[in-house]
Amino acid sequence: MPPKTSDELRVAILGNLNHHKGADVIIEAIDQLAKENISFHFFGEIEDAYEKKLALSKNLQISLHGKYPQGKLPKELFLCDITLHVSICPETYGLTLSEARAAGLVPIASDIGALGERVSDGINGIKIAAGSSTALKNAIIKIAHYHHLLTAIHTQDLSSLVSWTDKHIVYLCEFYARILDIRKDLKDESTGDSTFDSKLLYWASFPE
Repeated sequence: MPPKTSDELRVAILGNLNHHKGADVIIEAIDQLAKENISFHFFGEIEDAYEKKLALSKNLQISLHGKYPQGKLPKELFLCDITLHVSICPETYGLTLSEARAAGLVPIASDIGALGERVSDGINGIKIAAGSSTALKNAIIKIAHYHHLLTAIHTQDLSSLVSWTDKHIVYLCEFYARILDIRKDLKDESTGDSTFDSKLLYWASFPE
């Protein structure tokens, strides 16, 4: 990756690029930003239809870096500033969000599903309406013109917010094991009345 030009903003797009991951939203925004000092760097597999659209884009500041092994972040990623996570469908985890934070990048994320839950607007990233290329373009422009926003978010230590897949799996196993144990205990104590399900729901929330 060449050295940055003056005030250039580098935007990373991680993971598979397809329709439900917001490919159309991203490409529309990129086309609208063709005259800005903003470059876009794709890391991951791109569906053929969208690779053709990128090749035809009027924005010439696009770089395709190809796929990378899970957990082995390419060195070029660390030269970027922000990352896009703009799925139009709810996600339940968001591995690429963890990878981006591990690389110290500020995420712009759709306010939907796990992405909307893991990103707090203006605190550890920027949230936008799902499916809106205009909202995405405006968010990128805002960061490009006001670089202090990146500094403010970086002070939150994004790396501490990373949750890797292996740790997440351990958490889920422990969570469901505890629920199953609780369900068994409640079933043993239950008299068959309608309070059983409400008790299970209460204990599954793990109240302090």
